This record gives sequence, C-alpha cells and structure tokens, in this order.
Amino acid sequence: MKTVFNTILTSLLVFSIFISFLLVTDYLKNDLIVIPIWLLFLLIILQIVLVVILGLITFKRKNIILIFITLLLSLPTLAILYYTITDQVHPMIRKYINGNAKIINKNKNITVFTDSILNSSIEVYQMNLNKYVLIHNDSKGFFNDSISNNWSVIYINTKENWVGVQDYCPSYYVKINDKLMQSDMGEKFVPIGFEIKSGINHETIITHTDSSLTTNLPKEAIYNTIELRY
Repeated sequence: MKTVFNTILTSLLVFSIFISFLLVTDYLKNDLIVIPIWLLFLLIILQIVLVVILGLITFKRKNIILIFITLLLSLPTLAILYYTITDQVHPMIRKYINGNAKIINKNKNITVFTDSILNSSIEVYQMNLNKYVLIHNDSKGFFNDSISNNWSVIYINTKENWVGVQDYCPSYYVKINDKLMQSDMGEKFVPIGFEIKSGINHETIITHTDSSLTTNLPKEAIYNTIELRY
C-alpha cells in the first residue's frame, strides 16, 4: 500500500510539473496548446481531488510534504488556466469576477419609439430608477458618418437631466441573453453636448411623464427623437 501510495503521489507530482511547464512556456510564447484547455483544467481539478483523498488515507510526514508540494505546483497551473480560459471565452468575465464589471437587466416593459415610430432594434437596459442604457441590437449606431466616433450606446439620466454617449466596445459591454455585462470603463459616458469629447454641439432637452420619457438628438444622429414608453 505504501509503495502504491508513493507511486501515485510521485506520478501526480511529475504530472503537475509537466503541465505547469507546458502551460507556462506555451503561454509565454503565445503558441497554441495541443491539449484542449478544458481537458487540462479537468485534469488539474482531478489531480487536486486525488491528492486530498490520498492525504486522508495516511498522515505520514513525507506524504504530507508531497501533497503540499503538489498543491503548490497545481495552484499556479490553475491560475494560468483561469486567465487562459477567461481570455478565450471573454475578458469581461474576468472583470466581473474581479469586481470591475456589473450586470444590468434588460427592461422588457419599455417600448422604444424613434421619431414617433416603433423601433424594436433598440434594447433598453435599466441601471436604476433614473438611469437607462440604450443599445442597438445590430451593428448600426445612433449617428451618421459625420461623427468620427462610433457612438453606438446612449445613456439617459433623468435625475440629473443629461444624455451621454459611449462606444459599444467589446471590452466595455457584453450581452448575455437579457442581461448586459458592463465594465467600469463602460460606465464612463461622455455628455452628448460636450463638444470637445463627443464632437457634437447639442443642447439636450429631456421631457418625461409617468408613462414616457422623450429626449431630442443632435442633427448628426439618424433619429431626431427617442421616446421610451413604460
């Protein structure tokens, strides 16, 4: 039993060293790893589970040392796998896990009208009672080609009575079903009338009632007005 136990632990130790070396070297070289990332992740998890189980069988000093070394080698491997997997799926996921992004719910009860015509291509995400984020569900933005920036996100703040714009950058926003994952940088909207940054000279007028909200848009926009009906 002792020989088998030590053989398994030694094999796990060698495996951990090999996988760590493989991942680190390939990661630094930015090469493709031959073994699928998800398979490596499962193998490392299995390795840690086996070490813990084997550690419960015996508490001899040298075995505890081997378990400790194996776990130490597994942790950096898991860290590399974590960054590799989140980079391949989407970097925003890592921002959310690290607390640098949040999720905003889509408000399905709001209907959008542009120039008094129903527009189903604009989605409304509500940050809170007074803050709305409007995004086209296609590649079309809100402004024509006369604007150098592709302002494709509109922010409306009814409490402070201003409208902002932002790029729909993949590092700022990610749509997940009826939710919007927004990074901390995605919250930094440029006031639409702040010409130095937005490139637009415009005076915003927001009117709202208990059942609707309407704001005007500058001449550079493809719409004259946007109305939200609750």
